[in-house]
Amino acid sequence: MALGWESLLRVTNSDSWGTPGTWSKSGRFLYADSSSLDYGGEVSERDAKMIGNRESADNTFGVDRYNPGGEFTFQPKPDDILPILMAHFQSCGVISAGGTYEFYRLNKNLDWTATAATNWAVNPYSINIAQTYGKTLVGAATGANAIFYQNGIVDKLSFTLKYGEDFSCNVGMKFRTATRLNLPATFGDYPNVYGSLSAFARLVDYHGTLEIAGETLDMDAWTGNFNNNSEGRARIGQRGYVRFPFSGKWVADGEFTMELQRELNQLAAGSFGVATVSIMSAAGIGIKIFQPNIAWKPWNPDVSDGQSVIDVTLPYRAYPPTGSSGPSTRVLVYTGSVYGTLLWGFGGTGGYV
Repeated sequence: MALGWESLLRVTNSDSWGTPGTWSKSGRFLYADSSSLDYGGEVSERDAKMIGNRESADNTFGVDRYNPGGEFTFQPKPDDILPILMAHFQSCGVISAGGTYEFYRLNKNLDWTATAATNWAVNPYSINIAQTYGKTLVGAATGANAIFYQNGIVDKLSFTLKYGEDFSCNVGMKFRTATRLNLPATFGDYPNVYGSLSAFARLVDYHGTLEIAGETLDMDAWTGNFNNNSEGRARIGQRGYVRFPFSGKWVADGEFTMELQRELNQLAAGSFGVATVSIMSAAGIGIKIFQPNIAWKPWNPDVSDGQSVIDVTLPYRAYPPTGSSGPSTRVLVYTGSVYGTLLWGFGGTGGYV
């Protein structure tokens, strides 16, 4: 019987768009909670064929194309979140020598073509996800015990921070292709070639601070959603996606949940404000999400009876600052080191292959 703990998700960056690279590149195993990544095979059953038989022949059945993709949820840490953010936002800058990385959406349509010469921390950036199964970490590896999802972009990205829970990230991905592969029998620790689980501290609710217009309110939960609204396109001669021209505008929205403390004018529907979400496990280590121009959507307090706390959910959408092309959202990752530059190449020439 296979159990969930026998499975791992491992991230590497692709060599270029259309050239995924090999499993043996340096990467990271994620501190994952769940995965629903899928080959995306599409079955065709041609039962309408006239073949003079009450049952269809086996050659009327086929798996004609694959559109691999799916979702996984993990508890992000300052090192393993870096390539995932880049595969979504497509723009990164190093703003300090101490290992602070800033991500924001690229202000143009992305050119996902097979001719892209590089994938080293520049657009178009894609990542590979290898999901292992079975006796991969103990004993000899036998057979095709993993699925290698290649040249993936992060279409949707969602963060959740709730009281009493871990900080979590849900990642929705689309890939060019996927294949089964045999993995080596053992894996080493970073900086050995196969990588390991992150050694950074977990990010949990008590590491978090939520601010609206510079004021720290008593919040119970926050959710932030980022969506590229991408659309996959294919071509004759290939079974899956070839490129992902964006079909819509990049959207950032979310919601805060709290008990009604007082009626605040800056939270009224149609008004604008500033939101800052910080999840810092230590001084200079963690993740901060800054949205300088959020518009509050209509919300309404729900009063169930005279003895219950009045809870409210405050939905919003983030926009670029007034008179600006953006960005509406900046995600800053504080690693305290040049780890992201060495392994992933952000802001420099990377040191590992």
